[in-house]
Amino acid sequence: MWTLGLVFACTMLVVALALVRARQGARLRGLAEKVSAEIEPYLRRKGAEAGITTEVPTWTSRTPEEQIVGYSAMLAMKLLERERHGMVDPVTRDLALAKTASMHELSDAVPTDPIKKPHKP
Repeated sequence: MWTLGLVFACTMLVVALALVRARQGARLRGLAEKVSAEIEPYLRRKGAEAGITTEVPTWTSRTPEEQIVGYSAMLAMKLLERERHGMVDPVTRDLALAKTASMHELSDAVPTDPIKKPHKP
């Protein structure tokens, strides 16, 4: 009788662990699919603009979730390192940065007191 109860308890524990594992796996798969569909294309485009070349994998339903998310994380790390080191494509840099006059040049032309007008020599 005692062993029958122990076997039943162990069976219930194994079933509960299997259900938790399946639920966790479904959540991980959903996250990986979301990363693959929504985040990875953006990172690939930014990587191509920055000149980062990587092998583009093909995902299947059997691809581990860690591999899908890991690829996007690797792309993001490469982009971040490139940005940290200031390696920006000249075309992108020219589009992103506005060229402005220095504050020293502007300080001579703009009066400090709005009521007074600048002196003209």
